[in-house]
Amino acid sequence: MENQLVTVRGIYQNGQIEIQSPFLPKGGYHVLITFLEPIEAEAQSQSLTGARVEGLGLSKKEFEILKLIQKGMTNRQISEKMELGEGTVRNYISSVLNKLKVDNRTQLVNKAIELGLVDPMA
Repeated sequence: MENQLVTVRGIYQNGQIEIQSPFLPKGGYHVLITFLEPIEAEAQSQSLTGARVEGLGLSKKEFEILKLIQKGMTNRQISEKMELGEGTVRNYISSVLNKLKVDNRTQLVNKAIELGLVDPMA
């Protein structure tokens, strides 16, 4: 049997942990749970995401646009929120698509989730 390491998120509530992840392995599995202080967990998450973003060569604006695409925003909505022209937003999106080697917005969001850049539950 092959060992797998999968990162999942969960909510601890009323003495139970509800695991929230589309990536749970099939069949039986063991769960190792590590509790972090809320501030430590947030800092660790931001640090890991920041390192991944830098490793892919994404700028802060490109990453922000990626998160807005994940929320389902149109180019116009993104341009209004970020106070950029629609053409500029299109250029940023093209750059992000190229850097992540995908062809469209759906593939972009799926790849970002796969790489751990964005929260799949957001």
